[in-house]
Amino acid sequence: IALVHHYFASRPIRVEFIFGKYDTIIPLQSGIRFTKKMSGNINIHILECGHDILQQKKEIAEIILKTVKSD
Repeated sequence: IALVHHYFASRPIRVEFIFGKYDTIIPLQSGIRFTKKMSGNINIHILECGHDILQQKKEIAEIILKTVKSD
């Protein structure tokens, strides 16, 4: 985990994290704690779903489009 934090902190890249609010595999609070320790251009998105976030295609597409447009 420390290596992942270092990797993102040492490179000028944007990271978009997408979490499911009701995820029991990667609980939301664990994901948020993980991202709080990171520095850089980090964005967190929380979807109204569990671990099956790929079922939320419309919401994910909107996140991607906003990300691309802001570049």
